[in-house]
Amino acid sequence: MKASRLLLALTCASLIAGCAGGAATGDDVDLEASGGPGDLFASSAPPTKKASTAPKPAAPKPAAPKPAAPKPAAPKPQPSQKPAEAPAFMITINGDKSGKPLFDPPQARVLSTTKVTWTNADSKPHGVRAQNGAFDSGPIAPGASYTWVAGAAGKYAYQDSTRPYVNAEVEVVAR
Repeated sequence: MKASRLLLALTCASLIAGCAGGAATGDDVDLEASGGPGDLFASSAPPTKKASTAPKPAAPKPAAPKPAAPKPAAPKPQPSQKPAEAPAFMITINGDKSGKPLFDPPQARVLSTTKVTWTNADSKPHGVRAQNGAFDSGPIAPGASYTWVAGAAGKYAYQDSTRPYVNAEVEVVAR
């Protein structure tokens, strides 16, 4: 304890003497050059600059990006003035002496919901009737038509109601 008081007294005396010798601002005093913690020594050497060991302030964080403006909503579809048409399939009813198939075509394959239309191209009335009762046109006048909307999948054998020997088939395939 006595040694540290003596060292303190000598240090103070050295500082005072240094100030009196023309170093009124303390520029010649190296407070950093020490033998250990708490030791101060007067120096006649010019002061040395040491790198600061104080922590540097953290770089400012970039501002968070602004959220993107919301995209405009897609336009709502407007209801159609006219509903979409179902697919159509045409079958012609020909006369016995036409030289053409009596039902043209005699075999048809359609998707369910297809509109199947028979048109009478003969000069006499005809009709179409499914053997399972799925459709029956009744008499179709010359130049007139009958339309049936295909329903459940399956094979529909039919005949001309005025000529039972004229047979054909419509096969319905599910969508």
